[in-house]
Amino acid sequence: MKASDRGLLLVAGCLAFALIWAFIVLDGYTTTLIYASDGSDTVVDPFDECILPHFDPWNQDIVPFVNLDSNPLKNCNRTFKVITRLKSNVLYSTEKKVNCSGRCLNRKSENINDIGPWIPINSAVFACDVVESTCDDQNGNNIERMIHAQIVERNDREKKRDNHTYYDVYVILLDSTSASQAIRNLPKTMHFFEKSMDAVSFPHVNKVGLNSHPNAIALFFGPVLAPVLLSDKPKFAWLWLSLLGHDDESGLIHADSDFLRFFLDNKKKVTRTELGNLDVNNPAFTISIPRRLRTTTNILSALRANAVLLQTMYDVRATFLDILKHQPALNFTDRSPMIFEGEYGASLLRSQENVKKSCKHLPIPVEYCICTYEMEDLESSTQLANETGNFIVWYINSALRKNNVSHLCEHLKHDRTLKISSFKGNKVGKMYSVTIRVKPPSMGEFKAVVRRTDGGEFEMVSAKVSRVNRFGNTGACMSSALKSLCHCKKQGKS
Repeated sequence: MKASDRGLLLVAGCLAFALIWAFIVLDGYTTTLIYASDGSDTVVDPFDECILPHFDPWNQDIVPFVNLDSNPLKNCNRTFKVITRLKSNVLYSTEKKVNCSGRCLNRKSENINDIGPWIPINSAVFACDVVESTCDDQNGNNIERMIHAQIVERNDREKKRDNHTYYDVYVILLDSTSASQAIRNLPKTMHFFEKSMDAVSFPHVNKVGLNSHPNAIALFFGPVLAPVLLSDKPKFAWLWLSLLGHDDESGLIHADSDFLRFFLDNKKKVTRTELGNLDVNNPAFTISIPRRLRTTTNILSALRANAVLLQTMYDVRATFLDILKHQPALNFTDRSPMIFEGEYGASLLRSQENVKKSCKHLPIPVEYCICTYEMEDLESSTQLANETGNFIVWYINSALRKNNVSHLCEHLKHDRTLKISSFKGNKVGKMYSVTIRVKPPSMGEFKAVVRRTDGGEFEMVSAKVSRVNRFGNTGACMSSALKSLCHCKKQGKS
């Protein structure tokens, strides 16, 4: 089989994607995949159904943030030349009269690297994926420090012994890139995918956590941390670009032509797909399947049917598992529904017609749910608005106290409730979506979903309080999990 027949490329623009992934169980909120019954169940609360949102990528609210003249290379040192290069586990120096060393950087734990010793590059072999180099001139002045990356082949993989057909999977993930942003900033790339490669877009993928970390856990590991063994021949490649669109709405524009050129250069080798982020909570996903499968199977029909449904990272993971473990046995022709044992998701290559698709029936925390519900806007100056605001502030202060960091943070006080809306049609107590602002020096704006019980008490429905406005380095004295909640008493120090 030729490489052109075996390629499957996924391009992802995901989410902000650092703390333990969790979500609130709300009166029947379940974490297991549920197939719909043939009965006529009635809606007892808003989370039983999902009305999917529609968006305008050129909405007037976003246009002021789009800067086509933005140039990320404006302040670059254009005379800089790389001194060291990594090839086949060996570091080379391109300059004479310099002393260069290298060391391996291996992963030790979630947040810690196993850093090797510095070794002169003239006789060393660096059999690791990430290599750091440093070079000094003859006077001992450091003139370069560089990170190099490579893929070190492993020989301990389990080899498949069947005659099934397997396909390569290529993923390019663009961190913090929304689907609407991809439409604005990658028009040539998107057009190429959809018109030249029959790509199918999924505009209703819902993130399941705050940022890259919990979403990556869902995507790579699902609910169980289990190894996935790959064949020696089919390749599963992943490129994660974290800076292009992370902090700048217009940063991605300048990569459009480069991506298009890359895909055109490789068109004869693989076919592709793309994953993007609709907005903060809504990663879009576009998948292009191998040309052979477009003409010999009905995968495209299944993909198009599932593209109009709510999806999650768990469904993308289930698709990967389907590609690796199940579809090859039947030449990728199986569209029958399948429950993946120990998994939350449903494969995008199979029928999802009877899968209940709502934030209640998928493991989507309510604060990230993209479904739209019937809401009633309430006056933001009422006693109710003030009480919910004070409750949210109390909750934040309590969280800081429980983590033994309240002495480092300013004690927050409620300033005003900016917006309060009531969910209609639920029978689990009155629920409210509330956005508040706290008093100086923090001036933080926070959003949460709260519920008033039959006893008149308030309780959190969302798993966490989300920070709405920018906070810069005002929480630098905290770990990443608490930065958005804390306004450090000592500013300018971490």
